[in-house]
Amino acid sequence: MWPAYGSAPESGALRQGEILSEVWEHRPELPAAEALTITTHAEHRSARHALVVILTQDCDLEQDYTARFHSGDFAPDTEETHPKLLPHILLTDLLTEAELRSRLPGSDILKRAKTNADERYHQLAPAFFDFKKVFGIPTGNLYKAVHSGAVRRVAQVAPIYLHDLIHRFFAFQSRVALPE
Repeated sequence: MWPAYGSAPESGALRQGEILSEVWEHRPELPAAEALTITTHAEHRSARHALVVILTQDCDLEQDYTARFHSGDFAPDTEETHPKLLPHILLTDLLTEAELRSRLPGSDILKRAKTNADERYHQLAPAFFDFKKVFGIPTGNLYKAVHSGAVRRVAQVAPIYLHDLIHRFFAFQSRVALPE
């Protein structure tokens, strides 16, 4: 295991900074303003995410888990109107240097990313995180995938590094947008 990462929990609530493998994101091809009916047939696109890290706050994940699995049984479809349930879990990909290089237009950005001098990226060797490519997965669906073994709990970012990762992520998300 890499020094900045520890073992993933084997069970219990998903955790902020936890790394999961083989997460599939399914995106329906419908306008957000269109109501669905039983007869609606929507096309969708699927995207595979080899490795992701959970960015949702730990306290919210713990409260969701307690409300969702209150009886101790696996029941991720608890009534979604419960005030402590999270509709989605926020994730971002972990990228290798080669994957990041293939996404970047020039080597200048990669140099900045390697030294954590670019606010969009964070390196925690040997992985890179791209804070602009964040996505959400419905919480119940993610728990079902973990429970079935389709998604694997791989590792956990060590607490000493998690603090910096999360602060950098939320600083990037709260930046003031400036025109180019």
